[in-house]
Amino acid sequence: MTARPPLRDVLAVLPAVLLLLPRLRWLHPRRDVEGLLAAATPGPRAGRLAPERAQVALRVSHALIRRLPRLFPQPCLYWSLAACHFLRRAKKSPVMHVGVRSEAGELMSHAWVTVEGQWVAGQPDPSGYGEIISLP
Repeated sequence: MTARPPLRDVLAVLPAVLLLLPRLRWLHPRRDVEGLLAAATPGPRAGRLAPERAQVALRVSHALIRRLPRLFPQPCLYWSLAACHFLRRAKKSPVMHVGVRSEAGELMSHAWVTVEGQWVAGQPDPSGYGEIISLP
C-alpha cells in the first residue's frame, strides 16, 4: 500500500471532491450511466489537475465513498465516476466499464475504470462480470 498523501495535498483537492460527490449522488436516480458520466465530465471552468493531485483526489473520493455506504450505496459507480472526472482534469483518457453477472438468480452490476488498459478504479479484477458497456 502506498503512503498517505501529504495533508496539504488532501486539503487542496477536498473542495473539488466535496463538490463532485454530492452532485453525482443527487443526479444518480435521475440519469442513466451515460448521463452520469456526462455530468462527471469536467466543464471548461474546471482547471487542469496535476497527475499527482488527481491520484490524491481518487484516494480521497474512495475514502469518503467507502466510509459513507448509506450515502453512496453503489460505491464502484461513484468511485468510477469520480475517477473519470479527476483523470480527465489531469488530461488522461479514462474509460469507464460497466459489467453484469448473475449471482443467486439476481443480476449484479459493477463499474470500473481503466486508463490505457490499466485498472485505475473499481474492483481490480472484474472477472465474472460480462462487460455490457465501455464509455470513453
